Amino acid sequence: MSILASVLRCLRKALPADARLRAAIRMRLMRTLRWVLPNIGLSGQPPTSVAPPTVGTDTPDFLVWSVIDWHYRFQRPQHLARELARTGGRVFYISCNLIDDREPGFRVEPLDTEGRLYQVFFHVRGAPLIYFEAPSDAAKFQLTEGIAALLDWAGAGDPISLVEHPFWFETARAVPGGRLLYDRMDYHEGFGTLSGELEADEKALMRGADLTIVSSAWLEQDTAHYTDRRLLLRNAGEYAHFAQPPENPFRDQAGRKVIGYFGAIADWMDLDLVAAIARRFADCLVLLIGHDQCQAARKLARYDNVSMPGEVSYAELPGYLYGFDVCILPFRVIPLTLATNPVKIYEYLGAGKPVVAVELPEMEQFGDLISVADDETGFLGAIASDLEEPSDSEEIGRRRAFAAQQTWAHRAKILNKALGIQRT
Repeated sequence: MSILASVLRCLRKALPADARLRAAIRMRLMRTLRWVLPNIGLSGQPPTSVAPPTVGTDTPDFLVWSVIDWHYRFQRPQHLARELARTGGRVFYISCNLIDDREPGFRVEPLDTEGRLYQVFFHVRGAPLIYFEAPSDAAKFQLTEGIAALLDWAGAGDPISLVEHPFWFETARAVPGGRLLYDRMDYHEGFGTLSGELEADEKALMRGADLTIVSSAWLEQDTAHYTDRRLLLRNAGEYAHFAQPPENPFRDQAGRKVIGYFGAIADWMDLDLVAAIARRFADCLVLLIGHDQCQAARKLARYDNVSMPGEVSYAELPGYLYGFDVCILPFRVIPLTLATNPVKIYEYLGAGKPVVAVELPEMEQFGDLISVADDETGFLGAIASDLEEPSDSEEIGRRRAFAAQQTWAHRAKILNKALGIQRT
């Protein structure tokens, strides 16, 4: 155990009862003691092979308290973190994957060559999953020590915390000096996994954050019950990644047209609708790309024209997308999906592809660039119509033009402006 940890444990009884004050005082004590006693054996040091990041920008650092690991499906958290790093600041992307270790500490993974973007893994005994239960007092103590060590190693002062999940609330709000933002990208209650304590923490996070960022109008209306300090910042796409046709796009070996989807295959997918698509378009391939979290492969096994290759990397997605003749969004209409602003729609449009989606509030912003259906008959009819679209359709250019103005760089610029940050 480090000397700092021992000192702090001796002081615990003298600290105030308020959890936020306790955590903030611990963090400040740790940073002070590290300066006073620089040669003691400290816990929380990263591998010696990773040099501390360069300091020198006049823009604030960001701590992104993530909801997914950097190397999982590339979505809003990673895109925003990367764009914030590209525009001048340093970003420390805190992984949801914790390291099982009884001693406080952290490890870092450089994610670029400029020293601006890092993934951070904190030590927490037992490595709990962040999605189900709030952290224990012991876990909060380890996390507080870990973040203090990280800030000391990085030479970071007053960083901005961008929280993606309420699990991190107590630790993030104890960071001295920096602003606290909550990026409410999903209706977390809709997943059915949050404990009552985490639900309470999310509400407290919305009330206490300097700014709550929401990804959809539905979430903005719901968030209005808790705070007036909010910003609607919809999802986007990485246009450059999807606009350039790959050399060898996917082709069905049987020469069939392809009705395609990529993303999570989970409880919110309407498998009855997918089955209806497979029956109606028996001469087409229905290609569903993504990790199967709801036994969809078993439920759709009777349809020979349904293919589920599993999860593919972000780098591979354009190769599949350019093999789609029609892209689909076959979601169930439930609170979770009513709140969603699907990233994949922007990515589909970046490739100029026709899209058929169920009727959800966020589909309105796309206007006539996509087809929206409120029942199975309408959905199947829209697919049939889009399958006949000529390869030189003027609609392809309209879709791409829209997607080109809806990028993550645009979103990062809006966020920086809202925070009063002048970026390069």
